[in-house]
Amino acid sequence: MRTKLTLLATFVAALICGCSSGGPMVGTWKMELTDEMKKMAEMAGGSIDGSMEFKGDGTFTGTMKMTSQGKTETSTVEGTYKVDGKNLTMTLTKMDGKDPSESDKKPETVTLADDMKSFSAPKVPGMKFVKQ
Repeated sequence: MRTKLTLLATFVAALICGCSSGGPMVGTWKMELTDEMKKMAEMAGGSIDGSMEFKGDGTFTGTMKMTSQGKTETSTVEGTYKVDGKNLTMTLTKMDGKDPSESDKKPETVTLADDMKSFSAPKVPGMKFVKQ
């Protein structure tokens, strides 16, 4: 359970890293894990898959599926984003359809890659999102 909560918190933190309306963020971004992170999930008897969709109106949605021991749990998030240069700032507005806690509402900022097509999840080494 602790691992699932840690992964969900990680996903949320990654989602809390947005951009300005339009521009380089609009579209679908797929979660990619390093080989080490994939092995950790496999060792726990499962897998992790996720994606985010950034819209031109400055909002985003994200979905993460975690499978472990034959059970799949799906988590969703919604929020707003803006981009300033290579800085992507996201603010969470919903977690699984509910209002997030005050600490989860805190905006998070990450730096987009030079090509503006990927960013690393904050606080989660080994997880990044890549534009599709």
